[in-house]
Amino acid sequence: MIRSYFAGQRFYAIGALVYYLKTIPWQVPDFTIDRFRDPLWQIHLEMEQHGFWDVQQKRFIIGAVKK
Repeated sequence: MIRSYFAGQRFYAIGALVYYLKTIPWQVPDFTIDRFRDPLWQIHLEMEQHGFWDVQQKRFIIGAVKK
């Protein structure tokens, strides 16, 4: 059994996004604030304008049964 879907995630503060990216390193390998300063600033501006920033992620579940 394999099932997949797109999950939405909403961030309301740039600090929350940075915390998430530091805590889950496989989302953006080699993430550092200095390396991504410009894109983070653009996301921050979007958050200020809209109140949040949405992300879509593809997720999947693989079920296995031992024979």
